[in-house]
Amino acid sequence: KIEFWSVDAAKNEEIPHNVVSGIKIDRTMPTVIIETPETGIIPKGDVKVSGTVYESSSGSGVNKVEVWFQGGVIPEDQITLSSSKDYFEWHFTAESTKTSTMRTQSYQNPIRFLTNQYEIEVRAYDTAGNIGNAYVTVRCSTSLLYQLNMMYLHLLQRK
Repeated sequence: KIEFWSVDAAKNEEIPHNVVSGIKIDRTMPTVIIETPETGIIPKGDVKVSGTVYESSSGSGVNKVEVWFQGGVIPEDQITLSSSKDYFEWHFTAESTKTSTMRTQSYQNPIRFLTNQYEIEVRAYDTAGNIGNAYVTVRCSTSLLYQLNMMYLHLLQRK
């Protein structure tokens, strides 16, 4: 409960004093869950970044959600955000642009493959200024082994 009133330069005091009760102090940060993509290897092409934001019932409410990609914030107008700010979605195109070389003992020639790593962070701010966040790191690969695994999984799904 907070009681407040005003006093002017002539020492006139406001009567009655004003009383405010039911004030909540929010010290809890919002919870951010990135549902897609999961950490690991992703295919080349369109990638959906999506998830949920939760604020405790005693919290002040979610004020803003940001998606950070490779260390930079994505403009708000490029992110789909539910009206209650509890669901977010954003898309990017994964590309394999970096060539890496791997040598194995059982194979004489080096295996060359393309990879690219992407760092994604989602931050949620509540109206009290608390910040919650989640991170995911994914890597795009078009290596022969990755392509064979994807074909195998596709065949399993068809059965």
